[in-house]
Amino acid sequence: MASKFGLAGGIPERRVRPIWDAVDSRQYKSALKLCTALLAKHPTSPYALALKALTLERMGKPDEALSVCLEAKELLYSNNIFHFDDLTLSTLQIVFQRLERLDLATSCYEYACTKYPNNLELMMGLFNCYVREYSYVKQQQTALRMYKTVGEERFLLWAVCSIQLQAYFSSGGEKLLAFAEALLKKHISSHSLHEPEALSLYVSILEQQAKYDAALEVLSGDLGSLMGREEDKLRLQGRLLTQACNYVAASEIYQKVLESCPDDWESFLHYLGCLLERDVKLPKPTTGEHTCSSCSVDSNKTSLSEEVVRPPPEAILFYLVLVTCIRFTEITCL
Repeated sequence: MASKFGLAGGIPERRVRPIWDAVDSRQYKSALKLCTALLAKHPTSPYALALKALTLERMGKPDEALSVCLEAKELLYSNNIFHFDDLTLSTLQIVFQRLERLDLATSCYEYACTKYPNNLELMMGLFNCYVREYSYVKQQQTALRMYKTVGEERFLLWAVCSIQLQAYFSSGGEKLLAFAEALLKKHISSHSLHEPEALSLYVSILEQQAKYDAALEVLSGDLGSLMGREEDKLRLQGRLLTQACNYVAASEIYQKVLESCPDDWESFLHYLGCLLERDVKLPKPTTGEHTCSSCSVDSNKTSLSEEVVRPPPEAILFYLVLVTCIRFTEITCL
């Protein structure tokens, strides 16, 4: 919990560490005594008050803990505070969250970010507050602000994920997804992508817009090398081809997956689904005359030789499972 300068919330770490150790070991009475002694030397320290509130909440005194948290919040909002760090806010956030008052934690981070607009740690804390409140628009805005501040790929991905959530839970999804795609394209043109998760997110954005050909083109290009395993890339290609209704190509892709991973049950089911969509024809039964004496047919009914026997779907599926199992057993035994 200490900073790189040996300070924790503006207080020397050697005076703070025993409190955390007491809380972690559930010695709350000892922790409260240490907090009282700390406040005697640092009466205007929001961090010391946050530690006391944390201890009171763990002791089962939520009302007292909330009162102390509000006192620390007022100190943070005053102009007399010269040390304003994420450690104090994160400690308060723990207490506010356990007291089911996330709105108070969010307001503290919002105030801190207005006071220190370029502090990355504070912006990350604010983003986490919005995540806990399911505030997708504010998540997006905060993530984009962090991306513009430091230019790191992860913050752009946070923003794109927030846009995806907006598209899923609100109207106007097409415009939002187009905006997310534009953000990623701009980043790719200047910085490319460096993580497999970034590639998966880009493909999912295209997939949500039914741009399956574009997604397949991305996977077959230079960015496709970000996929760690070739089988993962093939599975993704098979899914995209299936959604594009190209069942012939999809079945060929899944066949490659099964040749290298014969125990991949999910790919096996997808493979069977593609075969069924292709209307695989089963061998038709012979239509020769039935000569078995034990199967006599009434003369008033149509003879078996004139009937068209059509197997039920369950029989077709069972047949495909059986044939495919035999086929891949032969492949793995080679």
